[in-house]
Amino acid sequence: MGIISDYLEQTREKLGKFVDIAKFGSIANIPVSPPDDTPDLYECPLCGEKILSDDQNRHMHDKHGNQYAYLRVNNRIINDYVFSEVPIRSMDAVILGDRTASIVIRVNDQPPLEINISGTVSLTKHIDKIIAGEINIIIKISSIQKEYIVYVKQLPGFANDTIDRTALRHLFIPLSKKEKPDYRSFTPIFTNPANSVLENRYASGLHDYALAFQMAQEKEEAKEHFESALGCLRNFRTNFAITARRILALRMNCFPLLKDCDIGSRFYAANCFFNKHDSRLHIKDKIVTLQQNDSEYGVYIDEFTERFLECLTAFYNDDLIILDELYAVLQGIVSEKERNNQDKLFLLCARTAIKKSDKVKKEKYYRQLLGHPQFGMEAEEMMK
Repeated sequence: MGIISDYLEQTREKLGKFVDIAKFGSIANIPVSPPDDTPDLYECPLCGEKILSDDQNRHMHDKHGNQYAYLRVNNRIINDYVFSEVPIRSMDAVILGDRTASIVIRVNDQPPLEINISGTVSLTKHIDKIIAGEINIIIKISSIQKEYIVYVKQLPGFANDTIDRTALRHLFIPLSKKEKPDYRSFTPIFTNPANSVLENRYASGLHDYALAFQMAQEKEEAKEHFESALGCLRNFRTNFAITARRILALRMNCFPLLKDCDIGSRFYAANCFFNKHDSRLHIKDKIVTLQQNDSEYGVYIDEFTERFLECLTAFYNDDLIILDELYAVLQGIVSEKERNNQDKLFLLCARTAIKKSDKVKKEKYYRQLLGHPQFGMEAEEMMK
């Protein structure tokens, strides 16, 4: 375990530190259906599942019906924060079932407007005059409340340097030493009303990230905090946020989140191993060796994830002796309760057995993965 920082991509720098989870181009650039009528795939912002664009409403009702409501901006369902480079063309509030909701709309510093709705209602007329600034939407159903913020052409201040330094000093370094993080010194960072919404959310994500790993160290159930950290940090493009997301994606088996890891990333081997069918056993590129130093400036990485990345490097470099040694270490780390980590180990062992032409071990480990939601198809294929 230790401190690690992955590289920061240089794409879309004009968006600063904020991920364009629903970046909208000009009207002239709105995507249209291709000539062969191939359906467009849409990624659900709540669960990441790929669905047909025409099936958005049905998917939200079937999979996320307990959320009662959602907001659609420029025909895209959004999670909670969104940035648009152009004025908003359309905004719809969708209330599921027969419920009635109270919606509060605030545009920049204008007085709030409150309306009661049911079903699907267009809010466009209430926000169509805004050229730049912030649109705040609160949907309330009984005791349930959901807030959305749409930033148009400009973003609020976001100073992450102080947050990063404080998180490293009081959260991540203690974790790397198996000490309890100093939450008392860090909590004011994201409870300070003087901070922007983005700063508070970013700091809250780093807090939950540390808390989840502390609970995992103490063998407590931390799933809720891992998910909260990933949800908070998914919208940011700082080194800390990118690295934390990739560690969480690997730990939680959310492998599609690693697809943007190219050859310069310390998580490139993990991307190849889990996301690229043609790279199950071999890749042509040289793998970046995962090495930390005493002056590393980044986030905490748990021992299992750190060692597993080292295993993948040895796997792709065909260093099978080193791989066996690292695997022995991992066996002593992983517990029976950590099913995600166990499953990754089974897959690694199965593919290693293929490299060693060990049919018995190959079948042994693939048998453990039969019926697995992510690895089951491969297991069935290799067991034939």
